[in-house]
Amino acid sequence: MADRQCRPRSAADTSNKNSCVSAAVNVLDMRLRTPLHVAVINQRLDAVRRLLSVRALGSGVTPGRSLRRCRSIDRLPLVDIDAADADGYSPLHLAVIGDGFLAYVDIVTLLLQCGADVNRSPTVTSSDGSSVQPAMSTLALACQRRDLSTVELLLQYGACDADLAIMASAVANDDTEVIGVLLSRQHAYADTKFVINRAAVLSAQSQCDGTDDSTAPSRYSMSHSSLSSLSSLPAVMIDWRALKLERVVESWLSGACLSYIRMAQASSLPSWLLHNGGQLATYLITRIDVSENHLSSLPSMLFSLPSLRILIAAGNQVCGFVILGTVC
Repeated sequence: MADRQCRPRSAADTSNKNSCVSAAVNVLDMRLRTPLHVAVINQRLDAVRRLLSVRALGSGVTPGRSLRRCRSIDRLPLVDIDAADADGYSPLHLAVIGDGFLAYVDIVTLLLQCGADVNRSPTVTSSDGSSVQPAMSTLALACQRRDLSTVELLLQYGACDADLAIMASAVANDDTEVIGVLLSRQHAYADTKFVINRAAVLSAQSQCDGTDDSTAPSRYSMSHSSLSSLSSLPAVMIDWRALKLERVVESWLSGACLSYIRMAQASSLPSWLLHNGGQLATYLITRIDVSENHLSSLPSMLFSLPSLRILIAAGNQVCGFVILGTVC
C-alpha cells in the first residue's frame, strides 16, 4: 500500500489529468460558449482570472497565483483563450464589445496579457455551415466606437490594420483623433543614419526650463543631466507611405514621436519633451515619408523642423502649403 502511494506520477497520469481538466474548463453550452465566454459576458474579472490561472504543470494541474505576459509563460492556460462561440466571437472580442458602449478594459488587458490573439477576427457562419467574410475585428470595433483608450491598448499588444480598411474609414469620416492614435503606435522608427540637431534641441529645452541662453557663457553650457537626457533620445523617422492620408497634422507627428520614445526608452520621458502638448518631440524627427497618399497640401511646419533631413512627398497632388503658425 505504501509503495503504491509513493509511486511517482507517470507521464500518462499527468496527461490524462490535464485532459480532464482541459475538457472541464472548455465545456460548451448551447451557444458554443465556454466558461471563459460566460465570465467575460457577465463582467466577472475574478472568474476570468481564475480560469486563466489553471495551467498544465509537470506534476499535474495547478492554479497559478500570478499572471505574467504570455511571452514569459512556459505553460499556457488550459482554457482555450481564443475559442469561438456560435457567432464566431472569441472572449477578447466579447470583452471589447463590453456593455455595447464601453469595453471591459480590465478583462481586455488580462486576456491580452495571457496571450489572446489580438488580430483574430470573428468568422460569421452561414446557414449551410460554410464560413463567410469575417466580421469586424476588435481594433475596427474600438475605432468605430471611438474608444481611444481601448484602441491604444490593442495597438500596444500588436493589433494591426493590415489592409488599411480601418485607416480608410477614419480618413473618410475625417476622424483626426482615431487617425492620430492609429499613427501614433505604428510607422515610427529609429533613424540610424542621421542625428538630431543638438543645438536646436538644447535651446528649446533651456527655454522650457526657463533658462535665458543670452546670459549663459555658451549655448552648450548645459548641466550634465541635460546632456545625458539628450544623448539618450533617438532620432526618429516617420514612414507614412501609402496610408490613404488626405492631410498631415502636427499633433500626429508629435504623438508618433512620443509613443516611439516611450516604447524605446526604459526611463520616463524628460518633462521638457512634453511641453506645449509634446510639440517639441517633433524636434527629434530626421526623416518623413508621406509619399503615395492623397495629399493636396503640406503643413508649413514641416520645413521648420530643425532636425529634418529628408522629406519625401512624391505620389501626391500637392499644390500648396498650409500655414499653421510658429512653433514655440
